Amino acid sequence: MGAMLLILGGLTAGVVADPPAQRPNVIIVMTDDQGLGDFSFTGNPILKTPNMDRLARESIRFTDFHVCPMCTPTRGQLMTGIDAVRNGATSVTAGRSFLRPAIATMPELLSRAGYRTGIFGKWHLGDHFPHRPIDKGFQEAVYHLGWGMLQSAPEFDNPLIDGRYFHNGEAKRFKGHCTDLWFDAATTWIKQRQAAGEPFLCYLPTNAPHGPHVELEEYVDPYRGKGPAAFFGMIAHVDQRLGQLDDFLTESGLRDNTIVIFMTDNGGTAGVRTFNAGLRAGKTTYYDGGHRVPCWVRWPAGNLGPPRDVAVPTQNQDILPTLLDLCGVP
Repeated sequence: MGAMLLILGGLTAGVVADPPAQRPNVIIVMTDDQGLGDFSFTGNPILKTPNMDRLARESIRFTDFHVCPMCTPTRGQLMTGIDAVRNGATSVTAGRSFLRPAIATMPELLSRAGYRTGIFGKWHLGDHFPHRPIDKGFQEAVYHLGWGMLQSAPEFDNPLIDGRYFHNGEAKRFKGHCTDLWFDAATTWIKQRQAAGEPFLCYLPTNAPHGPHVELEEYVDPYRGKGPAAFFGMIAHVDQRLGQLDDFLTESGLRDNTIVIFMTDNGGTAGVRTFNAGLRAGKTTYYDGGHRVPCWVRWPAGNLGPPRDVAVPTQNQDILPTLLDLCGVP
């Protein structure tokens, strides 16, 4: 049993047996290639992330939380609660980015318990049947292929803006920046779930700030001459949209009974030279800078106690069993 399950699951005893209509909703936001130092909350002297900072201040903050040092293994472990060597998704390419058949995933387990499930962003656990998100338990899926836009997008000129992505397996062109697409699609879907009275799992794994660092000028301009401007701009864009999503949760009445988890998928990349929160090295390394990342958990109605730091070592495999416990799902 993971340390996170003991900490959070133990605190919520008596809550998790509620009937399905009262079960908490779940939103998991995971950014790509954003290290522990890429937040003003953790001390970055240049980058401003006011909405991420606000969420951190309102959350249980696991300060010794670890993922894998690169994309696919982290995502596979998050979805299955099983180590990458066992679940099969051990690398980002070379036919090693797929989950082994018959391993239950987070959306499959929650779907069986009456949850609606949606993904909006980067999947990176297989582009074709039987590995697509719609084959692995997600009932709604708006996503891009592969590890990044230039690697597998249908066109290669400027794929982050006015690009073609996939909706439930079908390629479609969308207007605007893809960060806005992920958040807009997720918010629309959440509104539909609320109107239908359905508990939901919303998985929002942004491709930002993974390269290519293509961003709207309004987010890039404040950082020109101060560091990796486009990289910081991508984070600022996600930060703004996260704040808008959080405001919507409050205005809609969903905030109190929604578990929000924020994390990143591996250690730092373009921002490491600017600020790395005291860690050594970054993505793909075995040093802490490669795999120690933020994990913030907020559930106002969940009796988790006051926002605080928890220094017990935890890892991304702890999240699935913890969520099942909190949601009363076998």
